[in-house]
Amino acid sequence: MSRGSRWTGLALILGLFLWSAWETEVSLFRIVEGLPFMADFLRRMVPPDPSVLGNAVRGAFQTLQIAVVGTGVSALLALPLGFLAARNTVAPWLFYAARSVLNLFRAIDTLVYALFFVAAVGLGPFPGVLAVVAYTTTVLAKLYSEAI
Repeated sequence: MSRGSRWTGLALILGLFLWSAWETEVSLFRIVEGLPFMADFLRRMVPPDPSVLGNAVRGAFQTLQIAVVGTGVSALLALPLGFLAARNTVAPWLFYAARSVLNLFRAIDTLVYALFFVAAVGLGPFPGVLAVVAYTTTVLAKLYSEAI
């Protein structure tokens, strides 16, 4: 790589970074301005309020239950998808199509799935289960396809 093209590449990366920072309204002033609010938030967390411990433990168990159910369902759903996305089990056109679909859906974050499912089925743990299923199925299908 020549020295000129290296500087051009660095300039493009820096330009992209600065443009992105400008468009996302990054502001050191706003961070400094918000420091008292962050400090107040942390101050109110110490010492911890033991009256919320029961709700916190229930929430932690519910989170584990969401993970167990979501991952269990995903493990089953991902198996046939893993075979569809395995290079040695299907025709090349199907392999590439399946991989592309898996890559597309795997690129969507679990939180986005959760918001989508909250809109579809309402609040509660169920949309969390569906979000875990939607994301984890694609991840496991990719892993299964590589193993197959």
